[in-house]
This record gives sequence, C-alpha cells and structure tokens, in this order.
Amino acid sequence: MFYLRIHQEGQLCFFDLTWGQGQRLSRKLAFPDGLMALYRDWQHAYLSFYHRYSPDLRPESGDALRGKAAASGAIATPELDWHSRLVEAETRLLLDFHRWLQQPELFDLYTTIAQASRSIAPDTGHLDVFLTCTSIELARLPWESWELGASFATNLKIRLARVPLNIRHAAPIIRQRPQRPRILVILGSDENLDFLADWQQIDRSLKHIADPPKRIGWEAGKSIDQLKAEIVAALVDPQGWDLLFFAGHSDENQLMGGEISIAPHASIRIREIAPQLQIACENGLQFALFNSCSGLDIAESLIDLGLSQVAVMREKIHDRVAPEFLMQFMQGLADHKDVHESLLAACQFLRTEKNLTYPSVHLVPSLFRYPNAELYRIEPLNRWHWLKQFTPKRYEAIALFVLILLSWQLPTQKWLLERRVLTQAIYRQTTQRAIVNQPPPVLLVQVDDRFFDQKQIVDRNPIPYDALADLINQVAAYHPKLIGVDYVLDRPQEPAKIDRLAAAVQNAQQKGVEFVFGADYEQRNWHEALPKIANDSVSGSILFRRNHMDLPFTGEIQPLTYVLAQQYQDNWQTDRTSRSPITEFAYWLGQWWLDPIVDYSLPPDQIYTAVSAGKLLQQRNLPELQNLAQQVVIIAPGGYSEAGTTPGSDNFTAPLAMQHWFEQEDPRGREMTGAEFHAYKLHHLLRQRLIIPVPDLWMILLTAGAAKGLALLIQKRSPRRSTILISLISGSVIYTFFSLELYLASIAILLPIVLPLVTVWLLILPTLKKQY
Repeated sequence: MFYLRIHQEGQLCFFDLTWGQGQRLSRKLAFPDGLMALYRDWQHAYLSFYHRYSPDLRPESGDALRGKAAASGAIATPELDWHSRLVEAETRLLLDFHRWLQQPELFDLYTTIAQASRSIAPDTGHLDVFLTCTSIELARLPWESWELGASFATNLKIRLARVPLNIRHAAPIIRQRPQRPRILVILGSDENLDFLADWQQIDRSLKHIADPPKRIGWEAGKSIDQLKAEIVAALVDPQGWDLLFFAGHSDENQLMGGEISIAPHASIRIREIAPQLQIACENGLQFALFNSCSGLDIAESLIDLGLSQVAVMREKIHDRVAPEFLMQFMQGLADHKDVHESLLAACQFLRTEKNLTYPSVHLVPSLFRYPNAELYRIEPLNRWHWLKQFTPKRYEAIALFVLILLSWQLPTQKWLLERRVLTQAIYRQTTQRAIVNQPPPVLLVQVDDRFFDQKQIVDRNPIPYDALADLINQVAAYHPKLIGVDYVLDRPQEPAKIDRLAAAVQNAQQKGVEFVFGADYEQRNWHEALPKIANDSVSGSILFRRNHMDLPFTGEIQPLTYVLAQQYQDNWQTDRTSRSPITEFAYWLGQWWLDPIVDYSLPPDQIYTAVSAGKLLQQRNLPELQNLAQQVVIIAPGGYSEAGTTPGSDNFTAPLAMQHWFEQEDPRGREMTGAEFHAYKLHHLLRQRLIIPVPDLWMILLTAGAAKGLALLIQKRSPRRSTILISLISGSVIYTFFSLELYLASIAILLPIVLPLVTVWLLILPTLKKQY
C-alpha cells in the first residue's frame, strides 16, 4: 500500500511517496507549461460535445447535463464536429500528461512500486496506490489513466484511488451486516432529465442480493421543507444504510463541501447535512455514489466526515451516459466485486465498448477512499446467511439467557403450570366447556370423622382393621367390579381384627370383586398389605406427583392409579402412558419435558363421586351409588387430621385450579386429599386423555426465532408503529386463545403462554424503540 502526495510550487511538482514502516521517497518534476491549457481544451470540447449530444445526431432541446449550465448567448455559430474535436483533445491531453509522468526523475518511484508489487502474493491481484492532490487544478487531471505498472513486468494490477488532503474524522469501524444490504437512493428533479431510470437500474441490478432500495425524491405537491425533512430522517435512520446513491444535478462548492440539487430551484449543501451524514456513517454507511456532475468537493467533504468510500464524476456527465455507467457499476456489485473493481470495470466498458458513442467518459469517474478502510463489496449470500441474521445482539442474548434460566428452574415451572391450569379452569367454566353428560368413572368412599364417630374410634392411625372390614362388606354388597384401598395395611394388629378384614376381602372376592391395595416405599423397602389380608391381590404404589401423571416405571410395584386402570379395563392401553425417549432424557437433566400433567381444569364432579363412609354405613340406596357398577371404587382417607402413613401426611394444599373449584362449593376452600389426586389421575387413564405440556424452554427458543424474524422484517419494511403494536397485541391475544383451545381439543397439548409472549415482547420492543 503506497501513499502518493502531489503538490505544486510554482513551476515545480513534488511527488512524495510513502509506504511500509515509514519509508519515503520524494522527487520533483517541472510542471509542463501547456498541460493545463490542454486540459481546458479537452474540457471545452467535452462539454460542447455532450451539450449538443443526441443519439440520432440531431440537436436536442434542454440541458441534458447533470449540472447547472451557465448562461449562454444567442449568437449563431456554424455546427462543428465536436466528436472529432473531443477525440483529438483527449489524445493530446493524455499524450502530454503521460509523457510528463514518464520523465526520468520519476524512475525511482516506478521501480519502488514495481519491486513492491513483486513481493505481493499473486492471488492478491492488485496493489493500491492512494493519491492526494493538494490543489483543485491538479485534482482535475485524469490521474486514473496513469498506468503505473506499464513500464515494468508485473502480474498485479496497480489501482489508483484518491484521498482528500484533509481528513479530520476517523472512519467508523464497520461490521459486515448479517443481512442483505440496505440502499438509500436520493433522486433530484428536472423536467428535462430522467433520474428515475437510475433508481430502476439499481433496483433491477441488486434485487436478488439486496433489500428493495428506499427512494426519496421531489414530487409535485411536495414542499421543499418536507423533502429536506425526509432526506434528513432517512440519513439518521437507526437501522443504517450500506450504500447511498444520488442521481441529479450537483456542483462544486468548496466553501460548503459541494451541493446537490434536490428539486427545481432547491439545493442542499453538504455542510448543511454534515451531522446527519456522520450519523449515517456511524450507523453503517460504507459507500456513496454520486452519479451527477462535478463531484470533487462532494467526495472530499464526505471522506472528511468519515465515509470510507465515495465515487463521483469529476466533470459534468450527460443524462444518457450516467445510466450506462451505473448499469456496469451495478453489474460489478451484483457480481460481488468491490466498489473499486466495479468502477474500473465500468470505466473499461465505456472505453472499449462505448468510446465511439460516449468519448472521454471513461476519464471522468473517480473513487475517493479512506486509506485504511476495507473496500465495500456485497458478500455472497451463502447457506449460513439467514442463520447469521438471527444471531442475537447483546441485549437479546441477556434476555434469552434470563428467560432460559427461569424456564429451567423446576419451582418456576411449577409456579407457571399451576397458574396456566387455573387459567384453563376459568376459561373452561366461562365457556361452559366443563359440562359433561357422562357419570364420573371413580367413586371415592371417604373415611371421615363421621365414620370414626359412629364406630367410636379414638386411635385413628392406623385405621382399625375391623372397622375397615365393615366398610368393605358394605361396599361389596353393591357388587362393584374393582375396589382400590388407599391404605397401607402392613402393620400388625390384633389377630381377630386381621382375620375379620381378611374374611371381608375373601367374601368380596367370591362375589367377583377385585382388589388393589396400597403400597408405600420407605427406607429402600416396599411396604404392602399383609399377605393374609391381600389374599393374592395386587398392590399399587400410593406415592404420587402433585402436577404430573404417575406413569409406569421399571420396578416391582407400579403406581396405584395405573394398576387400577389396568385391572378395570381389559387390554387397556394408551400410547401416552409410555414415556418418550425425550422425557427419559429430560429426567436425566432434571426436567419434565413432555411429561403428561394432571388436568385440574376439570371440576371435581366430572372426575369422581364422593360419598362419606359414615353415611354409607348408615343409609341404603344412596344416590351417589347409582352408577357404582360403571365406577372404580377407592376407599381412602377423607380429610381427617390423622390420615396418612404419618399423621396428617395425606392432606395437601390444593393446586390453584382445585382451590378455584373448591371455592365454588365453600368460599373458605379446603385441603385436597391424596385420594382426590389419585381420582384425577385414574380418570385421565380411564378416559385415555393425557395432557402433554410443551416445555417453556422449547417455546422460548421457538418464539425467540419468530420474534427475531419479525424484528428483521420491521427493520426492512418500516411499517407504522401503531400497525406493529396492534399486530403484536392481536397476535398475543390470538396465541393465548389458540393455546387455551388446543388444550381442550382432542390433541390435548398445553402450550405455555407467559414466557413465550414475554420473549416476543422483550425482543421486539427494543427494535420498536430504536426504529421509532
């Protein structure tokens, strides 16, 4: 990388070359007396030709140059062959210009650059030389035509880019956007010129690799102040732009950094919008192309403000030539060339393919660069492009981490699940979806205080076996198919009491009644009913989980509710009672993914019929027993204070949804017995309806991806804020109702509501705040 500074003092020109680790080479050369005169002759011929240029060689009306024409007189002059004059003027200018640059005084400069080019790897393809001219007169010369490597054998292309004399602002560090480039197009206005073609060319060339360009331009009925406000607002858009294109009139204005015409009789000076341009640079603007006239001052002022690369036309350019250049330049960008390669390719095309039609135009474009900035190119969209767009920002990563951490905690899951099922219970009740005509499949015979009072029993734990025998005899008289005993009858009592209970069980079995006795696991041992009492009946574990179903596991004794369901229904089977590999893996992680839950959104009267054991002993033909033949009977503690393997351990704080149902009967509410938990689980097994909960973690990740995609869409489309808010609120409501209905549907899936919606809002709101 070389830096070449050229400055003139009188009739001498000084060429100062710097490179590497402070190496420097300085040479002086006499400035040719007639070079600037040749330049002015060429400029006159150039302007005269294009002022009169028409494709069909007829004079055309109006000024078709993208610059303001000076006032002209009305003296009639003979038509001249300006095409020939322009070609001759170009030849004379380039001949003298190159002859001057090939003087022996500059030989060391050439050899230094040539030697450096040989040390660069061939696959690099080019060597950059940054040129700074200290005067506007020197800057007007066609330095891009200087073939620095022509005199020496080199495989590298030596590219010359311009650098302003003054650069007061550092170029921002630009990170490549993970999304398609964003392009801002500002169009001037003139009744004789068609700037819309430039916008169409940009849109057509880059539509497959860039977002649709945003166009700003003057229209009939739009005030100048309104147009300026639109331009300023677009420049400071927090989403930022990658490329800025201007098509229209422009001109030099050294004091104000150049000016661009945005509407008839209205211009903006670069210095007027300098703060906004700096913000645009900070937000990611990397390249600007001014496809307009006389852009030297514009380019120098933009680089000075911190823009890394600017392409301009140093001279005026015809309205029919500008789209030709733009088309070739856009093709280079579309082929993923950098902006310098694209500009050189466009100039080469104009010189080799269009020189007869558009002579000398290839000398006009120049690229100004910030020396250390990487040249901009549109990177190919590989298969990872879309994934890169979804890489979370720092705030998003923190928010996701917190949400994922919350969703991983079992207490948080329990807290959310209970409130989710409570919401479902209220929704079911409000929509009257709790009404079912089927009788409950479970009959709870609740051993309560009334029962013990009738039997005059003081010591209630363990339950006296003779009292339990009387209750079994009474229940067996109604010929139920199956009786589950939610007591662990493993403790020895008086032989007479044991014999009496064993006889009651045997008598019932002779009537065709089957039994399942409760078993408990303590101190690494199973505690089952005494063999004499059980009489070859099966056992079921009374241990249960509060919110999740008790599914079969590898072991001697299966859950009580599972055994009851198997005993009651021959060939009973449901896929959801088998744990999925995902659930097994989740257990290893300490999670309950896809583990079926207990549906407490159903009211108790749809789950079980409760009858007091004391009432059952006293009365016959109870209405609660009318469906007993179709029910599984569970004899269990009914809420007395001493119930449980340890006194009081069978009474539990009810889940929130159950508290809701209990408060319908008694505003004071009550506790929930272990048998009621069993009844709910047995109901779900018999009805073969198990609710599968989708893990909060999964939905957080899913909605985070959706929210990120929505945020990217908002950034690209910039819809109205009210539209976005209405859509978000509507979407949240729709998702909530969809989740509630999916729970009630035959598929029986529980979608979490709170954390997924919090995820969406947390990821969208910063985008809204930044956008608006």
